[in-house]
Amino acid sequence: MHKLCQLRARKKGKKNKRRTGKVKENKFSFHIKAWLRRKLLEVKQQMRRRAALRFCNWALTCIHICNILRT
Repeated sequence: MHKLCQLRARKKGKKNKRRTGKVKENKFSFHIKAWLRRKLLEVKQQMRRRAALRFCNWALTCIHICNILRT
């Protein structure tokens, strides 16, 4: 639990005991969302890396062809 949430819970005391079930559910869904977001970021980074690699390969082949044509 977040520090602020803990503090608030301490202040409220008995009040938040009723909502524990909801809190658990929210926490679970939040974790799933966070995980999905992380996965998406990873995929994006991989795509960027792959695109960069493809571009590098393409550039290298272009240079190679140019060198062949020059000679």
